[in-house]
Amino acid sequence: MIDDINIVGLDISHTYINDLVVTIQSPAGTKLTLINGICDSENDIFISFDDESLNNQIACPPLGNITYKPSNALSMFDGEAAQGDWVLEVVDRAVQDGGTLN
Repeated sequence: MIDDINIVGLDISHTYINDLVVTIQSPAGTKLTLINGICDSENDIFISFDDESLNNQIACPPLGNITYKPSNALSMFDGEAAQGDWVLEVVDRAVQDGGTLN
């Protein structure tokens, strides 16, 4: 069972990251939004998430693999089984730009 979970090294190459919504879903179906329209016209994301981080607001540009406290607590996965398929979803809400989940 999960008693603490962190997201380490979320690495996305993308122009205009404000278009992105990033979610993670556990094998039990619990879904959490990690990123939703941050940083206006900045490019690329390379960050981590931990509920215990002292960094509450994501800096722009979100690079350097700095660890931030997510706006939605990762503790919502506590008590769930870690085994199974986890889904990391990156949605680009605009067609003008492109990118890659690294």
